Amino acid sequence: MRNTSKLLALTFAAITLACSTSSSTEVGEDLSAAPETQDGSGAVDAVVFPEVVTKDTGSDFGMDFGNPDAPADVHQLNCQPGEGCFLDECSSNASCQSGWCVEHLGDGVCTKACQDECPAGWTCQQIAGTEPDVVFVCVSDYANLCKPCASNADCGTVGKQDVCLDYGDEGSFCGGSCEDPDSGAELECPWGFSCLTTETVDGSSLKQCVADTGSCPCAEKSVSLGLSTPCTAENDEGICAGHRICTEQGLSDCNAKIPALEECNGLDDNCDGLVDEATCDDSIQCTLDSCDPKTGCVHASLDNGECADGNPCTVADHCVAGECVGSPVICDDSSPCTDDSCNEEGGCLFTSNQDDCDDGDPCTVGDHCKDSECVGTVVDCGCLSDETCAALDTGDLCDGTLFCDKSSLPFVCAVAPESIIECPTPEGVDALCLKAACDPDSGECSFAPDHEGFACDDGDSCTIGETCFEGACEGGAPLNCNDGNICTDDLCDSSVGCQYVPNNEGCQDGSICSVGDICSEGECLAGKALECDDDNSCTDDSCNPESGCVYTPNQGECTDFNPCTSGDHCEAGKCVPALMLDCDDDNACTDDSCDAELGCIHQQNENPCDDGNECTTKDFCDKGWCLGEQVQCDDGNICTNDSCNPATGCHYENNDILCSDGSVCTLNDQCQDGACLGEEVECNDDDLCTDDTCSAKFGCLHKHNSAPCDDGDICTEDDHCQEGQCAGGGDLLCDDAVDCTVDSCATPDGCSFLPDDAPCDDGNPCTDDVCDPEFGCIHSLNQAPCEDGDPCTEQDSCNGGICVGGPLALCDDDNVCTTDTCDDQAGCTYVPAEGACEGGTCDGGQCVLDCVPDCDGKECGSDGCDDLCGTCDDGFNCSAGKCVEEG
Repeated sequence: MRNTSKLLALTFAAITLACSTSSSTEVGEDLSAAPETQDGSGAVDAVVFPEVVTKDTGSDFGMDFGNPDAPADVHQLNCQPGEGCFLDECSSNASCQSGWCVEHLGDGVCTKACQDECPAGWTCQQIAGTEPDVVFVCVSDYANLCKPCASNADCGTVGKQDVCLDYGDEGSFCGGSCEDPDSGAELECPWGFSCLTTETVDGSSLKQCVADTGSCPCAEKSVSLGLSTPCTAENDEGICAGHRICTEQGLSDCNAKIPALEECNGLDDNCDGLVDEATCDDSIQCTLDSCDPKTGCVHASLDNGECADGNPCTVADHCVAGECVGSPVICDDSSPCTDDSCNEEGGCLFTSNQDDCDDGDPCTVGDHCKDSECVGTVVDCGCLSDETCAALDTGDLCDGTLFCDKSSLPFVCAVAPESIIECPTPEGVDALCLKAACDPDSGECSFAPDHEGFACDDGDSCTIGETCFEGACEGGAPLNCNDGNICTDDLCDSSVGCQYVPNNEGCQDGSICSVGDICSEGECLAGKALECDDDNSCTDDSCNPESGCVYTPNQGECTDFNPCTSGDHCEAGKCVPALMLDCDDDNACTDDSCDAELGCIHQQNENPCDDGNECTTKDFCDKGWCLGEQVQCDDGNICTNDSCNPATGCHYENNDILCSDGSVCTLNDQCQDGACLGEEVECNDDDLCTDDTCSAKFGCLHKHNSAPCDDGDICTEDDHCQEGQCAGGGDLLCDDAVDCTVDSCATPDGCSFLPDDAPCDDGNPCTDDVCDPEFGCIHSLNQAPCEDGDPCTEQDSCNGGICVGGPLALCDDDNVCTTDTCDDQAGCTYVPAEGACEGGTCDGGQCVLDCVPDCDGKECGSDGCDDLCGTCDDGFNCSAGKCVEEG
């Protein structure tokens, strides 16, 4: 039995298609273009396509025609899926209530009778009968849509011809026109398709229904028929053609072979239609390259024919034993004052030299080459007679004899022109190979070999490769006049060379597809075409010029003459049925079979079955009908409305009625999302020291706890609940772990830490000692005055935390009679010293003035004396006859 959900989906699709108006067919219309049915009474070629389902079924390629909200067709309302309703799958007319199974989107579906209207995408058309028994049914407008194809011919059915559309790399598939042929208006395409202007495989641009997904899947019939779409494999070597074949898994990968570099193997490796072309070229001019598919490439050496050896300084290049050889270019300007050679362009180069030479003038000496000419120094002959000149003659009879030319002064010795011996130039075919020479002793002419090894021409057009050898042009090889054409007789005429005379011999034109080939006017003409006919309708018979007759399996229709088979088609060159005649009436309560004479037979049974109704169970067959017991749908939940849908079975829809959840801890109970829910009762007494709960039996409860709390005193800690009240713990310990602060706590400010500088005095005057509440004692270095304990320094100051002595103390009592020093214990000391001092002599650390006896009455000088042993100046006292400084 077919899948129930699938049949339900098809039924729903049929309902949605019922209302749109399509074209009508007049009674008595010509039936020659009428669509065929599926059972052989003119069955329409099935367009390969998945089953038709609506968008809601979740199919991979669902399609829908018309308006989903349109009213149902009254003729189909009482038809259950699988009973042969409109759009139910079918393989024969007997499977359908209407009695007609037609082609629709690639598979057989049941259609329905019509008068003049059909759903969108269908046309009311006469399909059988004659008046008054004319039959009109709905026929699909898109029978070929998305069928794999290679050409427009693959998209035809009886009475309808669609086109083959190019889907790019995916392949090619049949389209369907979406343009009204009369008005040109755009028509609606099936769901999943869009009306686009697109190209067919033959390059035409038409408005066609094109799949939105950019590809078409494989339907069951496409798989069974092995339908395919062309494809190619492409790379730098070429393009090879192949097919993508419909399988149960979808389109197969492209079976085209990968193009490869052409090899000598008898195969068309790069798929260009040619076999072994240009595969054996060794790029050597003097070999004849050919391919033998059995042995490989053959490179035969040539002994004749022109070639190019790539050397610009050779001429008459020709093949010898498979190699290209040439004769050297002759560069000779007959001047002894140039070095002759051939340049890279093949031209002659004459480079000046400075060799010794003979300018031919007997009245010059020191002849030498200069600027490509032979020059000498002129001398005064001073000749008086011919005898004088004869004495100057070189003795070379070929140069002529000297005579004294007295035509001008000074007289000079000159060569008598008539005495110069001119040797004749060589003539004939050997002229290039000879040079004339004069014997200076005898004056006789002779010919010597010249241009040894150079190419020459012996005058015979039937020889090639002649060279100069010992003064003669010889050594030529016979000219090869074989043109490789069996239709010519090849010969050589010494005056004109090769001659090719057409013959009428039998020949082979290179194609196996012709027989009795014969030569005519130098060409091999094809004879009678080879007869290639295997008398098999499942092969396309042709001839390959290289391999002969080719019998290519086709995908055409055929017949195996078996009445119990259908869909006969060609496969692998044989006629095979697509399937046995489908006698399945989609009724599990009948045993279906096929009789060679009676056709389909449907015998009622009593088997278990499925009536397609999810609201019944224990289904069984009874008189051809599938019956079942009613399913009881009750989930015991007051918050759901229980029902049964024949398509989906039991259905439980949530409601929102009032209910009771049986708890005193909720209010206003009501059904929500299939459950009875209420608003929770508020039991919070705003007391931190109670745990508030609700008992379904007793209601709100408030139980004392020992939770942490705050008694409001900042100087207590570890506050907690006791007997429903918040009680303080111990005193708050205020300790900042800093020794120089005074720690205490006071409400409402809490802990305080006041600094105390006293504990921070480190006894060092070079630091400023303070207390920091965060870091403790801080000893900041200063630069204050200090005392370093050394009496020999002064202005001592702090530096780096220590007292550093200042400048040395100045121990100077301004007394020349003392030695001033500083002691590191006693400080400055002044030790009396001996010696002279100003106006006197040092004694005991004092300067004693020397008083002059004769100073009386005189102005005192530096000695300070006022009179002899008298009074002294201020600041001095008279002592022992001397003025001594006071103090």
